[in-house]
Amino acid sequence: MYDAMIPLAFYAFFVNPFGWSWQFTSILLYGFSAFGWMPHALYWKHLDKKINKLYLLRGGKYVRIWTQNPMGDRFYSWAHICEFNLLTENYEDFAEPVEDEQFLNKTGQLKYEVQVQLDNYVDHSVIVQDEIIYFMKEGTVHQPEVFEMVVKGYNIDTSDFVINTDHSIRYNEPNHNH
Repeated sequence: MYDAMIPLAFYAFFVNPFGWSWQFTSILLYGFSAFGWMPHALYWKHLDKKINKLYLLRGGKYVRIWTQNPMGDRFYSWAHICEFNLLTENYEDFAEPVEDEQFLNKTGQLKYEVQVQLDNYVDHSVIVQDEIIYFMKEGTVHQPEVFEMVVKGYNIDTSDFVINTDHSIRYNEPNHNH
């Protein structure tokens, strides 16, 4: 809507059909030209917080989050499942109790855009606290039961062993400096 005001501001400045003063038309021209593009830029920045893929790692306590910006750059992050805080459908409150929140339909797909607040999240190599990430409604959920338990913050027992996350080497991640 704001970007539609840019041509009108040019028209009001150069043609001036209402006979406004040049001070008022200059403010319109420069104001809408300076800030009219901002909703588009904020939308593109907001796309960085949309989750492209979510992987449950072995052991069932950590997830690997894959985000992708509109230019195709991939960013990976890891999060502990106990740090997931599910938000309600109106995105204003935490889901209390979490067990009563139903965000999957009968086919296992999302009913609405699900938002989760992470206590600690690494966003583009910067540690951010209380970050909200988004799961798009249009996305595909391949294992709805597992996804539901992960988003609700439950640890999933995938095996009988414990992964030592402090000393394990993750695949394709540098583990020492050369």
